[in-house]
Amino acid sequence: MRDRLYDHLQHLPCPYHDKAETGDLVQRCTSDVETVRGFLSVQIVEKGEHPLRPPQRDRR
Repeated sequence: MRDRLYDHLQHLPCPYHDKAETGDLVQRCTSDVETVRGFLSVQIVEKGEHPLRPPQRDRR
């Protein structure tokens, strides 16, 4: 994921990099990657635990 993000940043037009602050780009990229990583980690754990849970009864 980081490689794809880096590749994307490398292919943005030069005027984009002229306007963007380096610190903002680094912080945003780091934050976005960590957010996605955290989300995927939780989802993988949830999917791994799901088969272990007993079926829930319909409460009508």
